[in-house]
This record gives sequence, C-alpha cells and structure tokens, in this order.
Amino acid sequence: MKNKSTQQESGFPVVTCLIIIIIVAGVLFFSLTRKHNDNQSSGLTITQNDIVTVARVRLASAKNALDGTGEFTANNCNALKSLAKKYNNSSDYFSDCSEATVNLMYLSTPDTSNTNILRLSNEEFTATFVFTKGGDKLIDYSFENIKSAGYNKYRGRN
Repeated sequence: MKNKSTQQESGFPVVTCLIIIIIVAGVLFFSLTRKHNDNQSSGLTITQNDIVTVARVRLASAKNALDGTGEFTANNCNALKSLAKKYNNSSDYFSDCSEATVNLMYLSTPDTSNTNILRLSNEEFTATFVFTKGGDKLIDYSFENIKSAGYNKYRGRN
C-alpha cells in the first residue's frame, strides 16, 4: 500500500509538469502563428498585371521628368483605380480617367529606402500608392485634396 501512494505522489508532479509544458508550447505556437499571419496581412499582395501597370506608370513618370515622352493612359488610370478599390473598397479615386484628363495628371515617384511610392495628381487631388520595396504588396493608399509635385507630358510642377 505504501508503494502505491508513493507512486501516486511522485506521478502527480510529472503529470502537472507535462500539462504546463503542453500549455506553454501551445501558447507559444499560437503567438508565433498569429505574428506570422499579421506580417502576411500587413499589405495587399498584388497580381502580376497590377505589378506591370505600376511599372508602366513609374516608367511614364521617369520619362516625363526626363523629356516629356511618358505615356500614362486611361487604361493605366482605370487599373490603378481598381487596385485602390481592392486595397479598400470605400477608397476614393479620380472620377475621370479619360485620355484628355490623364494626359494632364502629374506623376511622381518619391521613393524611400523601404518603399516604392507612386503619386498621381491633378489640379485638385493626389492619389498616393505605397508599395513594399519589392513592389509586390500595396501597403498604403490615400486620396487627398491637395496638389502634388510631379511631371506630365507638357511640364513639371514643384
């Protein structure tokens, strides 16, 4: 009888320790998994077509700054509108993406060391897209009632 109670007393701390270890491991696993998911959801992963559109608009911005030969098209304007809506369905954007209007928009790419930035501006508003340095995630979008510096086919604006 004495052996049985000794076994129960010595077995109890082992079971308790195992339960505590399992709980701690579960909490750590949940915490690491949640952090990983938060990092993945910290931006909108964009499609290859969106990446190409952004690259075309960035190229148009550079060409306009250089010699005014950049081509920003109505199709690109509408594709960026779609991207803004994917990022946030209630986002505002330019109401007119006709060829006549987009030719007058000022484009700029004031990148930082960590992000690629694309700005489109008319006489009233500026749409700003912020991408990861790799360009595969849209991490911020804003549409503000301000003019922004940039270049179009005809001139630059500071």
